[in-house]
Amino acid sequence: MPSTTAEMLTAQITAQAEAFESINADGYETLWEIPLEITVHRQVHVLLTYGGPTIWAEADLDDDGQVTNARLMGAWGTDQVTCPVSHRSALWTALQEYAETVMTAA
Repeated sequence: MPSTTAEMLTAQITAQAEAFESINADGYETLWEIPLEITVHRQVHVLLTYGGPTIWAEADLDDDGQVTNARLMGAWGTDQVTCPVSHRSALWTALQEYAETVMTAA
């Protein structure tokens, strides 16, 4: 029996992964018995700098392709920082434009 939370989570994750491994043996119908919920997330991801540091903007999109949540993120080595983007900012507007342009081109 796992003694720490990390060990418990690791055991549960391993069990879930093993459940997917059994799909090949049990048939395709088993695939739909495993998940409790299935969601699809769409995002726009804009790389602004690469190297030291790497900075990117990221936004979640709703079903209509509208930005619903945006953030500016940076990473350097193992450190990572996330800053929310205001819906009134020029960056939010730019992310919406990028999303619309890419979705139109697809």
